[in-house]
Amino acid sequence: GGSSWTGERGLGIVPYGLWWMAGEGRPYCFLVEGESDCWTLWHAGLPALGIPGASMCHVLELRHVAQFEWLIVWQEPGSGGEVFVRGLTEQLPGVKKRVILGADLGAKDPSELWCKDPDVGRFKAALRKAVRP
Repeated sequence: GGSSWTGERGLGIVPYGLWWMAGEGRPYCFLVEGESDCWTLWHAGLPALGIPGASMCHVLELRHVAQFEWLIVWQEPGSGGEVFVRGLTEQLPGVKKRVILGADLGAKDPSELWCKDPDVGRFKAALRKAVRP
């Protein structure tokens, strides 16, 4: 029972996927809006944490991502995507971030990109090509 966005009793809303991140050992992590995008990235073997909406970046704390050298932020098209990137930048000042503009890939989010071509190799190649410093 309960929400997929709640952590241990009393912690309130937390990023989706914290349990999955333990011991990953990767230098980067994707930050996306929502649960389904996490599952898509995990299916492709990529680390990801989900935020429950563009204006909810305050649920992410430095301790959640301290193990990573940089973060890859998926920016969805429109003002919500801008709010998401700005919120993460304000929430985690000084943390290295790279951005993927969904519009550059013709996809709102990672799940839509996957549905267009569900090939892991091409999916990962598209993501690598789209990452902006």
